[in-house]
Amino acid sequence: MLNVSDATKQIYLQDSVHKSYRVLFPELGLTYGNESIVKESLSITESLSSGSSIEFVGCISSSLRIKLFNVQADVKGKRVEVYVTAGETEEIPIFKGKVDTVTIQAEHAFKEIVAYDPMYVTGLQDVASWYNNIQYPRTLGQIRKSLEERLGLTTDTGVTLVNDHIVIPEKQYENVKALKAITILKSICQVNGVFGCIRRTDGYLEYRSIGSAYEPAILGNDFFLGDDTCLTSPIQGRTGYFTFNFYKDAEYQEYEVKPVQRVQIRASEEDAGVTVGPAQGNKYIIQGNIFTYGLDTWSLQAIANNVLYKIGNVAFHPCNIKTIGLPFLEPGDVISYPIRRMFVGNGSYNINTFIVLERTLSGDQVLNDQYVAEGDEFQKEFITDIQAQLNTLKTNVPNLGKDYYTADEIDDMVGDIEDQFDDYYDMDEIDGEFAGLETPTGFNVVSCYVLPSNISQDTIYLIQCGVTVL
Repeated sequence: MLNVSDATKQIYLQDSVHKSYRVLFPELGLTYGNESIVKESLSITESLSSGSSIEFVGCISSSLRIKLFNVQADVKGKRVEVYVTAGETEEIPIFKGKVDTVTIQAEHAFKEIVAYDPMYVTGLQDVASWYNNIQYPRTLGQIRKSLEERLGLTTDTGVTLVNDHIVIPEKQYENVKALKAITILKSICQVNGVFGCIRRTDGYLEYRSIGSAYEPAILGNDFFLGDDTCLTSPIQGRTGYFTFNFYKDAEYQEYEVKPVQRVQIRASEEDAGVTVGPAQGNKYIIQGNIFTYGLDTWSLQAIANNVLYKIGNVAFHPCNIKTIGLPFLEPGDVISYPIRRMFVGNGSYNINTFIVLERTLSGDQVLNDQYVAEGDEFQKEFITDIQAQLNTLKTNVPNLGKDYYTADEIDDMVGDIEDQFDDYYDMDEIDGEFAGLETPTGFNVVSCYVLPSNISQDTIYLIQCGVTVL
C-alpha cells in the first residue's frame, strides 16, 4: 500500500469527489490534463501473478492504456508518468514507464498509447556477456547485486533475500550465447520465494512478499476512520490491509488455496532432486532454475527450506472483485469486505478477506478497481519458468563449445514442450527458440547409458546416468 495520508485514503471512497489527472512526458517537457484524456479511456494493470496456479516469481510488467486528444509530438519510446489527485488531497503516482505503441485515429484527432513499466524494457536486455564474465565462487546475493548494477536497477538500501547467502561454487554454463535479463530476474525471485516488480512511486526494483490473507492485522494508532473503513499497518513489511463496507460485484471460490507444505527443487521431471517438508502435502516445484543446477544436496535443501519458510503460510480464496477505484492499493495488499451469509438471515455477515494478486484501475471521474487472485486448491505439477528450461536445453552440452542436436531430437524436445504448454505459450515462438540447433556438419548425437562396442564416425555419444531412489 502506498504511503499516503489517511485523509487521502478516505476521500477516494467518495465517488462524487472530482479527480484531476496529469499525464507527463518528462523528456519532451509536455503535460496533459483532464481536457486531453478521452473519457473512460484510462486503464492500468499491475500483477504479481497471473494464471490458474500461483507462482512465486512475478517480474510481470505493469501496463498503461490511455487515449489523448491533440498530441502533436511523437511520443513512442518516450517516458510517460500519470498522476491523480482527488479534491484537495495529495497527488498519487499511478504509472511510470515508457511508451511502447502509439495508434493514431486521425478522424477523432487522438492517439491511443500503450506503455509498460521498466520491467518490460529491462527484461529484454541481453545479459549473456555479464553472465559469462561472472567469477566464482559467488553468493546468490553477490550475483543479484551485480545484475542489478548491470541493469541500472535500484533497490532499497539493505535489502536481503532469504537465500542471498547461498554460495554458487562454479559456473555451470559456458559460453552462453544469448540470455535475457528477465530469465535471470525470475530465477533469482523463484529461489527466494518473492515477486519481482517495479515500484511505481520511485521506479525501484522491489522483491515483494505476501503473507496469508488470514494473518491478524496489526492496528495502528490513528487508522480508524469511522464505520466505513479500517486501515491497519503493514503485514510482513509490504502487505497492506484495507477493510470497507461495500463493493460493486464480488465473486470468489468456496475453496481456499491451500498453503504450500513441501518444496521440491529439481533439474527436470526425470530428476528426483531435493524435497523438504512432510512426506504428504501440497508441493511447490522449482524446476530448471539456472542457479540450482549442479548444486550439492545441502545447498539445495537450504534453498528449499528457506523458500518453504517464505511461502508456506500463503492461503486465500480466489476472487474477482469490482469496486471503487483506490489508487493507493497495490498487488500484494489484503482487502476485506463484509459479505452477507447465505441461508442465515438478512442481518448476518461474514468478513471475507482476499489477497490482491492482480489489479486493473480504470475510468477517470468514476474510478473503478478490479481485484483478481487466481489459484488452484492444490499446486499442480508444473514447470514454473519455461524460459529457464529452454536456456538449460540450449547451453548444457558440456565440452562441445556449441549445441549439437539431431533433427529428430529437436522434434522430440519441442513436442514435449508443446504437449505441456500449448495452452499457455506461443508454439511458433518456442520453435524459434530451437532454430539453428540442428547438427550443422552431419554429426549425429546419440544418447546412451554405455558406449557401444562399435563406434560410428561422425557421431557424438552422450553418456547418461540414472539415479535409483530406494
